[in-house]
Amino acid sequence: MNPPQMKMEVPGEEIMIHCQQLVGMLDARINDDFLAVPTGGGAGDRPTTTQSTVGLMLAGTSIDGMLVGGPAFNCQELDQGDVILQVNDEDVTADNLHTKIVGSDVPGTILKLVVQKQDGRTKTATMKKMASAVIADRRKLFETF
Repeated sequence: MNPPQMKMEVPGEEIMIHCQQLVGMLDARINDDFLAVPTGGGAGDRPTTTQSTVGLMLAGTSIDGMLVGGPAFNCQELDQGDVILQVNDEDVTADNLHTKIVGSDVPGTILKLVVQKQDGRTKTATMKKMASAVIADRRKLFETF
């Protein structure tokens, strides 16, 4: 007589599936927020990918996050919660901020942001736009390790 087969539950399997789902959601958000912004040229609701980026995630005019290794992060002048007041000496609103940041959409272009810090002071941060493909490659390399 053979012993009854016991099905062994692997609790880590459910956790792994959940983690994979979260990684997929985060990956989609990074692609949408860091690597693509509405440029008016895309079909449907999905933004088109820009040629250059500074690696900012925005909520209105507030900085919601920065891509590690991107120009905004590397300038070491910006923090989550900073409010962007000007881009290249022009005042911005939530409606025109993406357009002003994209600008000519050329990697290597200098971008100057004036932000209001959470303590009320203003600060100027200057950075060089990076090719979106380079940031995407850095993100993939980071995920590998």
